[in-house]
Amino acid sequence: AVDVSGIINSDIHLRADPPLLDSLSKAAKGSVVFGSRININSLDETEGESYQLGYDFFFYGKDVLGIYPSSPFRIGAPWWDLWAPVIPIHFGVATKFLVDPIAYHVRHKGDWKTDSKRLVNSEWQIYANLFIEKLGILGSNAFSHCEFQLQKHTESSWISFCHFLTS
Repeated sequence: AVDVSGIINSDIHLRADPPLLDSLSKAAKGSVVFGSRININSLDETEGESYQLGYDFFFYGKDVLGIYPSSPFRIGAPWWDLWAPVIPIHFGVATKFLVDPIAYHVRHKGDWKTDSKRLVNSEWQIYANLFIEKLGILGSNAFSHCEFQLQKHTESSWISFCHFLTS
């Protein structure tokens, strides 16, 4: 039986050695482990820029998926990845941000911004309002298979705001 499953953006390449995968699998049981990608220019690269405006992977214990209610959020649409950790937090499920770099994304042209401006703005407004309603219940722990690390952010920027919401 599978105890842990995941949702990973389709253009993400996972790189994790067996000890990290084992640790991740253990950490996700009865929990949600999520994190952000590293943007790179080619798959040959091992270092890049951490994407800090959203999340690209989620690993769930099988008992956690049932807590998600019906919602207008859809995978890949704006704010869904910010909403996804909110629900387990709301229900008291352990929610952990993985700080280890395992998800790599090759930079490319084209994204949701190419949709009609009206549609994007309308979706952003709907999702922003839903997200704002949840702000009072946010919080998470940082998680690393090497050691516990809590990310600290002191700059006053959108990136810091996103990290504040999940720390």
